[in-house]
Amino acid sequence: MRIALIALLLTALSAPALAAPKWTVDPAKSAVGFEIQVASETVKGTFAAYKADITFDPANTAGSKAVVTIDLASVKSGDATRDGMLGAQQWFNIAASPQARFEATIIKSTGANAYEATGKLTIRGVSKPVTLPFTFTANGNQATVTGTTTIKRTDFGVGQGKIGSGGQTMDLAAPSTAAIEVKVMVNLTATRAP
Repeated sequence: MRIALIALLLTALSAPALAAPKWTVDPAKSAVGFEIQVASETVKGTFAAYKADITFDPANTAGSKAVVTIDLASVKSGDATRDGMLGAQQWFNIAASPQARFEATIIKSTGANAYEATGKLTIRGVSKPVTLPFTFTANGNQATVTGTTTIKRTDFGVGQGKIGSGGQTMDLAAPSTAAIEVKVMVNLTATRAP
């Protein structure tokens, strides 16, 4: 009897954690965006093209994970000229690194409907640890996820070098050109996969 109990316990401990359910994001009702201060102007933008692979269960955060891949060329900030500049080598450098990627490997509860997703954010081939606090609100098989975090653009080499001529040059890495800190926001509506 004792041997049988030990065997049962070992089997339970060695069994893989149950996977959390998958969620399908509705792009028409969702947004991935950013906000940055440029001189006296607050610039807000979104990315029209992205893919979100989300596996999440509030009761099983250990079995939850998320990967979001963003097409940087799809940036929309309300100014087509600025959007084109953001794709240039000094900023996103989409010719060499067309996508940004956030892979959350640790998700934990921090309170009622409140969570933190910690993982690796990669932009321009540079990866840094990032934590995204978010809320998860479910209504049947529908759910909304809202989160905001702040990153430093220069950590990823976004905004580098100098531009200008005739003795008038601008250092793109300087906070006088654009704020170093960038607010990143996600607002997703998703349906639980069957």
